[in-house]
Amino acid sequence: MINEKYIYTHLKNGGNPEDLHQEFLNELNEVQKIVDEEKAAEQEVAKRDAGIKEARKDAVAALARYFALVNPNVTESVITSVLSTLESIKIENTKNGIALCSNPTLSGWLDILDIFTR
Repeated sequence: MINEKYIYTHLKNGGNPEDLHQEFLNELNEVQKIVDEEKAAEQEVAKRDAGIKEARKDAVAALARYFALVNPNVTESVITSVLSTLESIKIENTKNGIALCSNPTLSGWLDILDIFTR
């Protein structure tokens, strides 16, 4: 890293100032690449989060329309609660094809379905 002591030592030992300049530019370019990559990653996360938010809004609206027809007792708050629960669990497939939840409070699909019938 180029700092005052490094510059002083370089010049005192007969180093070329142009070499220091080029070294600085190289370091600057490397740091700029890192900053650009971090910004791009942050933008991807923001884009993904916005997509999730929009899809969740659409899912709640669609489920609210569906349940208004088949079970009016299932309100938007129930749907939102169920979606939050489903978002917090991980579904895994076993060898026999049965999907299980890795969340210890939900032992399987029957528990998930039970949430809808509460």
